[in-house]
Amino acid sequence: FGPEVIRADSYLNDVRIDLRSQTAYITDSGAGGIVVVDLASARARRTLDAHPSVMAEPGVEIVVNGRPVVDAQGRPPKFNADGIALSKDGAWLYYQPITATAMYRVPTDVLRDPHASATAAGTAVERYASTFPVDGLWIDAQDRIYLSDITHTAISRLLPDRTIERLIVDRRLQWPDTFTQGPDGAMYVTASHIDESAAYNRGKSVRTRPYGVYKFMPPA
Repeated sequence: FGPEVIRADSYLNDVRIDLRSQTAYITDSGAGGIVVVDLASARARRTLDAHPSVMAEPGVEIVVNGRPVVDAQGRPPKFNADGIALSKDGAWLYYQPITATAMYRVPTDVLRDPHASATAAGTAVERYASTFPVDGLWIDAQDRIYLSDITHTAISRLLPDRTIERLIVDRRLQWPDTFTQGPDGAMYVTASHIDESAAYNRGKSVRTRPYGVYKFMPPA
């Protein structure tokens, strides 16, 4: 990745790979943007650079177990585009900044088009649903989007009609993050305890190991 793809404050985070189009999509949670990689040629491009949909929303704060998440200076952190999910047909990429109350989606053919201008890519973005601070995303075979609900130590699910149902609430799900799904349909999710790290706990780490990976069977 050259300087035209990676900024000085970039933080490449979540990735989704579409083998049909030989494309990888990566969120830049630092500078804000989406990196598109052509796996066949190993060439990468930066898209939606600092577009409003990939940037943290002003005034949104993260609260975990009733405690506001703040940095060493007592300021609420800002997390840009993080979780992403690819629709089962590969036509749409869904994504959201953590510190935001909205999920967005964009047609993948626009992201893959090396000739698409920044204006064209930005115009293609759709505000898909009203949400809450979310880290990890996952789409199941029915195109239902699973949300790691940080504020409520919960797992929620965004349905195709764009309503949200809360599936699990458990204090062990402290800052739930990355999802994956097994061949039997079981879901796995990590609890990262990011809010207990020094960077987001007023400069003092209170993290304890081991961290947890939890399994649940989602309702049909």
